Amino acid sequence: TPPIVTAVALVPIGIGFGLLQAPLVNELTVAFGDGDRPVALGLYNLMFFLGGAAGAALATALVQGAVELPFLAGRAVPGFSTSVLVLALGPAIAVAVLLARPTPTAESAAKTVSRQP
Repeated sequence: TPPIVTAVALVPIGIGFGLLQAPLVNELTVAFGDGDRPVALGLYNLMFFLGGAAGAALATALVQGAVELPFLAGRAVPGFSTSVLVLALGPAIAVAVLLARPTPTAESAAKTVSRQP
């Protein structure tokens, strides 16, 4: 595809990241108490920016090396499908961990609130 098509396709992705970042940080600040909040925000930002840098580098290496998984062979751009699949593993694991965590009951939430100063 021409570069302008790729550039235009990236616009909604950038808007999506911009619209998603603030609610994610807000949810993170609500989920952690005062003592853990700075560490949680620091880890979130570390993973966000490290993931962006490492993800781009990994995708470039897979496409440049034309690395294809056997079931993805024969695509127009060798390595592209593999890189998308590999990069999707991180968010998929994060969602799985989030869904697998135990949900607090009203009783445990009340105990947590009563312990805070």
